[in-house]
Amino acid sequence: MQKEFSRTIKIPVHYSITKSKLNKLSKITSKLTYAVKLFSDKIKETNKLSRKELSEYEKEIQKTTKLNSAYVQQAKDKAVWMWKSYNKLHKKWEYKLKRAANEKYCSKLLKREPSEPFSKSNNKISARLDYRTISIITNLNLRGKPVKQIKKQTNLTNLWASLSTLKKHNKIMIPLNPAEYHLNKLNQSSKITDAELTRKNNKLYLNITCSYKVYKQEINKIRAIDLGISRSITAVLLEPGKELNKNSFLIIKEGKKKQKIDYYDNLIGKLQDQRNYKLLKRTREKRKNCIENSERKLAKYISSISDNSIVGIGYPKGIKYKNYKGNGNKQQRKRLNKWSYSRLISYTMQKLQENGIEAVKLNESYTSRICSSCRSRNTERPYNNNWSLFHCNDCRITLNSDINASINMAIRTINYYHGSMLDERQVSFNQLASDEHALTADDNLKKGLSAETHKALALDAQGFLA
Repeated sequence: MQKEFSRTIKIPVHYSITKSKLNKLSKITSKLTYAVKLFSDKIKETNKLSRKELSEYEKEIQKTTKLNSAYVQQAKDKAVWMWKSYNKLHKKWEYKLKRAANEKYCSKLLKREPSEPFSKSNNKISARLDYRTISIITNLNLRGKPVKQIKKQTNLTNLWASLSTLKKHNKIMIPLNPAEYHLNKLNQSSKITDAELTRKNNKLYLNITCSYKVYKQEINKIRAIDLGISRSITAVLLEPGKELNKNSFLIIKEGKKKQKIDYYDNLIGKLQDQRNYKLLKRTREKRKNCIENSERKLAKYISSISDNSIVGIGYPKGIKYKNYKGNGNKQQRKRLNKWSYSRLISYTMQKLQENGIEAVKLNESYTSRICSSCRSRNTERPYNNNWSLFHCNDCRITLNSDINASINMAIRTINYYHGSMLDERQVSFNQLASDEHALTADDNLKKGLSAETHKALALDAQGFLA
């Protein structure tokens, strides 16, 4: 069974582009921004938020901006998307504001109210351009044939973008500067859906959205992933007919990455004191690249060991909001600000999709507080010198807190796989495990402590898979 997904390829515009072409691009993007703003004003005045209802204003805006009908429709789509996104964010903000009990948390939320489109920023807005206004042209013989073939051979570049101008039947050829990675991604794609011109740090980029088709893998295993700060990933694998043992768990700490980040943080602090801004900028870029590179490698590794599995990834939703400034835990807030969990989840899900592996992002709230054996919330972290331990006051088990959270994530993944929002207390385990299994991967466990028999660590996954 084939599955389709989309990816965006960010290709820089060639540095040798002429000034006349840059001026034309500037005029097109300015008029597109103006058209998006006009549609945005109409949406604000009339509260109309559908493409059909806004179509009556197309001719009026076309006369004002002097754009062709295709550009005007693309600007309308952008304005509709912006307002729908704003409404969605504002509803979430209102919900959080109603539930905010603490005054400091409430005051923080009031400062972070989502702003309406065009209310604060005066930057240009880039609209999504489809086949009516832009096309990709190349002299390469790509496998998927998503682009047109260029007639003349050029030495400058082998990838161009043909863009409609403000004059009828007049197009400009924009040279692109692709790397081998971009060409491979274009070669693997089945079709190009749209493109978008963007500017970052005074450089032009063309974001090309490509569609890909992959064969969906059969599901006969469940892998659940719990993300953390001290331990980047704690994962558990459930297989049919097999009990959980020490090989079912995976813990990744990434100690070398943390040492590099600490080195860059110390260097950045010294450069800030010296006010060496040029070197400071370069060092910050190096730190950013180091983090992103390690996250991509980690996502690739998770994908390589997750064949024929459904992967449930815990999403710590709202964890940074809850640790607001003034809550009395400055050290925890500093650690959370360095934790880029959202980007790591995004990279992992993208890599899993590319290999045809089904992945789902699940809310991980209370997974660290619920006992994975008896489902009780009467739990605690009793060891002040070692916060990686978990103790249940009802069934009296003591085990690694990350392992406990990963098992709870596995239960939520099972419930998602069956398409039902079951109460987690309904899920029970029948078999027992030995004490040595309960201690598996708990490298911070104090000497002299023994874990009690834990039901979840002997889970037989046979009953939960189709």
